[in-house]
Amino acid sequence: DNGLKKRIVVAARDNWAVYFSRLFSVSGDVGSNVEILSVSHRGIKLLKFVKAVGMNPEHYKVLQSYSYVEILDVELQGEAVIELTLKNEELVLYSDKAKHAKALIGLFLDELRKGSNHVMAVRSYITDDKSLLNFRKGDIIKLLQMDGLEPGWQFGSIGGRSGLFPGDQVQPVAAPDYYNVNAKRVEERPRTMSTSSRSSTKKSAAPSEVSGSADVSTTISSHSPPNSYSSPEE
Repeated sequence: DNGLKKRIVVAARDNWAVYFSRLFSVSGDVGSNVEILSVSHRGIKLLKFVKAVGMNPEHYKVLQSYSYVEILDVELQGEAVIELTLKNEELVLYSDKAKHAKALIGLFLDELRKGSNHVMAVRSYITDDKSLLNFRKGDIIKLLQMDGLEPGWQFGSIGGRSGLFPGDQVQPVAAPDYYNVNAKRVEERPRTMSTSSRSSTKKSAAPSEVSGSADVSTTISSHSPPNSYSSPEE
């Protein structure tokens, strides 16, 4: 049955994204453990190849993952440097395949933004005007249709609230990927299983994914529109 086969492939693709991704050898700044950049339809992952003992002796450890809604921009700096502007940080990676990695990430971003009606706040916007929408830097706002909008203004909603806001406070992004949002919540839950017991539940000896964490840095910007104030607070 073709429908069943398709569901199996989709389930495998969503649960083992590394197997359905393009891998690039990369390095980060001093102190970074990243060795591989994984680019897939779900987003990007920073990986480290780990050798261990047991039933799963070799696997990829996920140091950090980002969905496309968190990626604001990707630029090529020289021939071997990729600079990614993310929701709350700047990420710089070095690779001799930087050009190819940048092109692939850019392709996914362009396609996902075409059908998106969402924007991300690039700075906080706070006002006492009840007709305007308050939000914090990094918030995802869903754009809504409204007739008669003044140039430079948009109308949208967030957290059950709706209102007008200046368009220069936001940037177009891919629609939220609810699979990745829920996956991140699961990863953030306290881990009750030990590494050894978690490894023993894996049946494949091929490289696989093990979630982990990474420290990130923060960038700040500011802007002050009329009749309100904008805060760089994240």
